[in-house]
Amino acid sequence: MKTKLIGAALILSLAPLVSAEEAAAPGAAEKCFSADTLVKHVKKMSSLKPKRMDTLHSVMDAGWVRRHGDDPYPKVWTRADGVDTPLSVDDKGIIPDFSARLSSLSKGAELCAPESQDQDNPNFEMSIGTAILFQNETGPFSIAELQDGVGDGKSFYKKMMPGPMALLVPKMTHVSVQYEDKMLPLNVRFTQAGAAVDAPPYEMSGSVFVFSLEDIEASGADMMHVDGGPFRLTPTPSIEKMKSLGIISDDDDDESENAGDK
Repeated sequence: MKTKLIGAALILSLAPLVSAEEAAAPGAAEKCFSADTLVKHVKKMSSLKPKRMDTLHSVMDAGWVRRHGDDPYPKVWTRADGVDTPLSVDDKGIIPDFSARLSSLSKGAELCAPESQDQDNPNFEMSIGTAILFQNETGPFSIAELQDGVGDGKSFYKKMMPGPMALLVPKMTHVSVQYEDKMLPLNVRFTQAGAAVDAPPYEMSGSVFVFSLEDIEASGADMMHVDGGPFRLTPTPSIEKMKSLGIISDDDDDESENAGDK
């Protein structure tokens, strides 16, 4: 289960794509597609009522998925009014600040990358999707903040889904923690007036740790602290609800419970 628990609204592919050596070759082919749909989506997600956007925000993520090989990640650039502007690609294949760069593009702009001559065995694919996140990226998180984010989460996901699919968006009842380093163990503390309280139970799906807001409230905690490394906090439905809707399956879900679970 990924950070985008209810699923990405947009998953696009620029495969097949070249190795670094091919990209540097004179006359290397390129592959572009219109960025208008992406730009429209970013602007749509920023059109929610202000009261819904005081705790959460939406982020459009983009990055390369390596299929094989160990070549450096290919370049990516935008093309607008005949001008090419490179986008940064970090050492994990992620394009930082992708949402911000998209929001500045004019109608008719394109997103481009080099294209492979090997149509059957591309080195990389690009994945683009939307995540709904707490604006507070480091914590700690107050109970009021968690309650507000969980309460507003459904509005974000409904805005993200097209047409009738918005009717299928369930109520958000949980928060999930996913570390940037997916191998990190959970390191979360709960306190009340600065004193530690027993942590509520959690469930796991893949590398995502999922807490029920109801259980957090019942613990008596007034603050949630997430330690151990960079992470994302997301409002979600329960794992059980996501399974019932087919959002995740037992194949995706390496679900486990901690010793204190009910």
